[in-house]
Parts: sequence; structure tokens; C-alpha cells
Amino acid sequence: MALAWFQQLSFLAKSAVVLGTGTALAGGTYFVLKQMQSQNDNSSASGGESDGGIPEKRVLVLGLDGAGKSSLLKCLSHQEGDGKLEPTEGFNVMCIQAKNSTLNVWEVGGTKNVRSYWENFLQGTELLVFVVDSADESRIGEAKEELHKLLKDGRLSGVPLLVVANKQDLSGAKKGGSFLEALDLVLPLKDREVHLLEVSSHAEKKSENMAEVLDLMSVLSRN
Repeated sequence: MALAWFQQLSFLAKSAVVLGTGTALAGGTYFVLKQMQSQNDNSSASGGESDGGIPEKRVLVLGLDGAGKSSLLKCLSHQEGDGKLEPTEGFNVMCIQAKNSTLNVWEVGGTKNVRSYWENFLQGTELLVFVVDSADESRIGEAKEELHKLLKDGRLSGVPLLVVANKQDLSGAKKGGSFLEALDLVLPLKDREVHLLEVSSHAEKKSENMAEVLDLMSVLSRN
């Protein structure tokens, strides 16, 4: 198969693989994306287990540009502290080991021109993580619109949702009920499990609550 080399990598080797695209997600790189997506779908359908028998779960991380998606993932994979991150222009994929499963995490850029490609990543998703800059009130309405557009897609029907209220350390950050109200989320939702986590992820320094985020991602993504 075209990407057999990726499937044959050990967990540690997989963890080091980060694939990036240009702003258009086009050409050969887009073909690679579709091939990997297809293989992951087949893996989910056949039980989704790694060579070592550890369940592999597919996690999709979305949110507007600047929400802190890349910083969050670097913190979860213990890579924080190595400098400021540039916005994701295409997509990244990494494997993160949780307590009882391997999380195959797909992060897609949130700039307006890349959001039109989000729909190509929805199939096979077992957990949707939506990251919001809780301190940027000027864009929360935009985040709400994009989130509800995702929740209406049939391919995400019943998929658990983890909403991350990021940048809680900044002045004016919305919390709890105020944050959920701004996103027009009235819990509990009838058709899916929803959890809210308030965090402050930083690429430049140690962040708090990351173990809680990783544990919750692992639990929610189980079938």
C-alpha cells in the first residue's frame, strides 16, 4: 500500500512523524492525506488496534487560527518549551500515548481558507476536540458558527465533543457557563457527550492541566 511505511513504524517512530501541507492542502500532499485517512478508516472498522494490541483511536482537533491547537498538542506530547509556534497552514498528525490507548491525533489549521477542507477529515473521527481562545471575545461568535456547522454534519453524529476553553490565564477569559453560553452550547446535548475543559497551553513553558486533558481524550474516544 502507498503508506505501508507509516503503518509499520513503531509507536515512538510514529510519534516523531509530523506531516504538514501548504495553505491549499493540494497536489501530492493532499493525496497522501486521503490515503492515510482511508487506512485509518479501515483500521477503525477492523478494531483499530496497533501491533502491540493497544487500541488506536482517531482524534480530530479543530478550532480557529490562533486558538492554541498546536500549543495544546505540543504540551500533550511533552514537547513544550522549544519556542513560539507558527500557525498551522495545513494539517499535522501525531500519535500520543494515553493510559490505555494510542491517540492518532489530526490537527487541521483554522485559517479561513483551510476551514473548507475540514470536511475531508471528519469520516472515522472518534473524538472531536474543538479549541477556542476564551480570551478573544471578538472571535467567539466566529468559533460558535464553525462549531455548530461541524455538529450538524452527519459524519460526526454521536461523536463525543471536548470543548477546550484555552488561554484561561489571560485577562477577560470566559469561563464555565459564560463560555458555554457564548458558544450557544446548552448542556447536556441530546445526541452526544460533551465535556468542557479550561486550560492554558503554552508552547514556551510548562502548562497545567495537561494530564487531565489527555486522560479525558482517552476516555471519551473509547467505543
